Amino acid sequence: MITLVNPWILSPLVLLPLGVVAWWRRRRGPGKGAIMVGMRLVALVLLLVALARPVLLSSVRPARTSAIAVVDGSLSIPPPELARARHLVGQAMRAAARSRLASEVVLFARKPFPLSDPGDWDAVTRTAGWREARSATDLGGALAFVAQGMGADQEAPIVLLTDGNDTIGDLETGLAQVRRCRSPVYPLPLSPVSDRGLHVSRLDVPERAFVRDTLEVVTHIVSPGHGQVRLTVDRGGQTIVNRLVPVKPGVNPVTAEAVLETPGLTVFTAQVEAPSIDDRYTHDNRIQAMCSVQSVPQALVIATDPSGERPLQAALTSQGIGWEAVKPGEARSRSLSAFATVILDNVPRSALPPGFMAQVEQAVREQGCGFIMTGGRQSFATGGYAGTPIEAALPVKLPTAMVRVATGVVILLDNSWSMAGWPLAESKRAAKSLMRMLPERAVGLYRFCGSVGEVVPLAVHGGALDRIDLAIDRIRPMGGTDLRQPLTEAMRVLVEGGFENRHVILLTDGEPEDPTGLLELADQLLQNKVRISTVRISKLKSRELLAEIAARGGGRYYQAQSLSELIAAFQEEVSHIVVGVPLAEQPFTPRLVGRHASIRGFTQADLPRLHGYVGTVIKDRAELIMTASRPDPVLAVWRHGLGVTAAFTTDVGGAWSREWVSWPRFPQFFAQLVRSTFWASGSDFVARATIRGCAGHIAVDAIDRAGAYLNFVDLAAEVTGPVDGPVRRVKLAQSGPGRYEGRFVAPDQGLYRIEVRAAGRPRPVDLTGAVRGDFPELAAGQVNRQVLESIASRTGGRVLASDQELVEVLNPPATGAALLAATEAWPPFALLALLVFFVEVVLRRIGVFVEAGGETRKEPLVALAERYRQAARDLEARGDLAGAQEQYLKAYSCLVKAKRGDEAKGLWERYRRREELRQGGR
Repeated sequence: MITLVNPWILSPLVLLPLGVVAWWRRRRGPGKGAIMVGMRLVALVLLLVALARPVLLSSVRPARTSAIAVVDGSLSIPPPELARARHLVGQAMRAAARSRLASEVVLFARKPFPLSDPGDWDAVTRTAGWREARSATDLGGALAFVAQGMGADQEAPIVLLTDGNDTIGDLETGLAQVRRCRSPVYPLPLSPVSDRGLHVSRLDVPERAFVRDTLEVVTHIVSPGHGQVRLTVDRGGQTIVNRLVPVKPGVNPVTAEAVLETPGLTVFTAQVEAPSIDDRYTHDNRIQAMCSVQSVPQALVIATDPSGERPLQAALTSQGIGWEAVKPGEARSRSLSAFATVILDNVPRSALPPGFMAQVEQAVREQGCGFIMTGGRQSFATGGYAGTPIEAALPVKLPTAMVRVATGVVILLDNSWSMAGWPLAESKRAAKSLMRMLPERAVGLYRFCGSVGEVVPLAVHGGALDRIDLAIDRIRPMGGTDLRQPLTEAMRVLVEGGFENRHVILLTDGEPEDPTGLLELADQLLQNKVRISTVRISKLKSRELLAEIAARGGGRYYQAQSLSELIAAFQEEVSHIVVGVPLAEQPFTPRLVGRHASIRGFTQADLPRLHGYVGTVIKDRAELIMTASRPDPVLAVWRHGLGVTAAFTTDVGGAWSREWVSWPRFPQFFAQLVRSTFWASGSDFVARATIRGCAGHIAVDAIDRAGAYLNFVDLAAEVTGPVDGPVRRVKLAQSGPGRYEGRFVAPDQGLYRIEVRAAGRPRPVDLTGAVRGDFPELAAGQVNRQVLESIASRTGGRVLASDQELVEVLNPPATGAALLAATEAWPPFALLALLVFFVEVVLRRIGVFVEAGGETRKEPLVALAERYRQAARDLEARGDLAGAQEQYLKAYSCLVKAKRGDEAKGLWERYRRREELRQGGR
């Protein structure tokens, strides 16, 4: 039976007979032209029939297909869920047997276990092979096994009972084989293990380290309750931790330290045991991690005194770090590619060779070289490095004197009776000195007691210092002490002046008479971007209200007992007020504010005092490790391109750090700082590998010593492991400039050793490794619905929502109705229409359709030519040669169309002679 999908397309055929009749009457008889038109009509009819899409329907016999149940029995499926799956499958299989349907059951985990009968379930699950196989889930292998056992036309539905968490194997390959069999897959979710009891969730060790590094090894133990567990941690077979550890519910991180003595791949293994704590699964009580240990590379030290007696070089030597020290002028002669870190030790910019700073910045950014700058009076901004490539590489910004910011400073001088005598005299002399320290800034001086008086207006005074000195000398003691009025007045004049930087320096000898609301006023000042610093001139130590005002107002507090201390306090304050070169030279103990490899093993109480540093500003996204007594950076690090840079804003020569360089632990501190900036490898090829679940990923960055990417290199990785596993060769494809990537399968736990080889090189270009250390079978904790939905949609099935749907799929209702198979029939019609049209075109081109009566049809043209010729003779007789010539030309054209060549030629000759006569007559 034939039916049409688009029958309306044939409607134009109704007009076909009318068109044929009209053409026939016009032609008044048959001829070869009728054959031509007929062939065109046939092609048109065939094309319309093809567009109507005829479909051939044929009846087929109903088919009953077998059903296959595939059940996940891995450790991630808890016993209750596995018992539920067994009950459902058994129920469906018994119903299928009653309907005389063939049925199969396949248990799977690491590999499939087909059951010839559902009653064989217990026999299979008691075997040692099944217990060993439960440690992993291979969804792809199970589907491929089922597909290989199917016939070519079986098309049996597959019910997959699993949590969807695939831990080994290749799911894509299994799905491809099922799709070739055209068998739909119907996943039914099984809930995985959610309560694992005691287990080790993570083992943290650095990915790479150097010989003699002290590593932090952190084991994360998850416990369901309180108790004690025995933790064992070993490094390459050598035990470094074996002790009882108290645990509480939740995650319990346990930290240990390990010193690495030999280069190579080192595997750390952590294991817990706890007889007294509920531990249902012992498979996840053991975890592994790997660290790639490398030989210590060299550091290049650039210093005005490169001798090995200096504290910096001596510290490196004592910690086993190789170094080479050169003077600044010799730095250009050393290739930076030979060093892992460059240390610039208190060297001014002017002493460096031209272009060297850009060379250092490029080596850090593109080659992964480390960089450390130490402080001193010739370093950072004081050494002229602001705005240079060195500043771009550093984690701190360097303020410079060339930057001009609208700055307003108000000095509030207490002239109450308590200041009479030496305090006021010393304060006036110090105020004069302070005015000279700010020659290009707007400065105002106000005296206060019970009232406020303007001594020097807020303005840039330049060289008019004599007049200012006279005004300051006129200040006399009087009245009590009121801080509210002077602070309010200072805020008013600074805000109205529109200054970008607003500072108040309050100079007094003691506490105010009424302190009510002063701290709130300090908050208000800071909200208006006015910072207040307080200076107490007194021989009595006190750090109460004035210190709190300074802290709340965003400034600093100073205690001075003499003129020299007062002037020193003003000098330090000016270094923070002026946007320029800040040098802070006073004793302080640095504060630890971050965690970093450079301060591993140190506490706040361990740190000695420092006596100065260069003021800098931390950059965004930089890591602040150590600060001064104020939040100014003393130690900061960040990543610049591929490399790590550090700024240590105090010196290491002894001027400001005399207590540090004599500190017994200084070599350890500075060596840890240097090691934290070392690049990853001395090779042009740096390989890294990771394992997620059972999927391993290898990435190689190829950059030569000049910083150029190495492209189009034939790279491959040889993957070995774990233990004595086979060697697998993985081709590494280029994925970007100097970037090569490849993937491998990691089906088992343990260390995978990876050697990267380049074509034409006899030895590996880099060595790395990766550990599949955790137990992923129990790690998911929830159904992977994304995988189940992908399997269903790609095979034509659906995710089952209930147990009843599973029974219906495995035991479909029988039906005796005949099935119709549809076959498309339009292609032959379309092909035939194209063939008829092509034949008609060919026959028409070669002239087959020219009729024998062609001469008869030419007669009208000949007669018309004769009329034109007669008209030309008449015009010629009347002397109208131009009109005659036009008629001759028309007659010639008609003869050419009638294919009367000789007559046309003769007429053309006559036309040409007449034209010559006409031209001669002119």
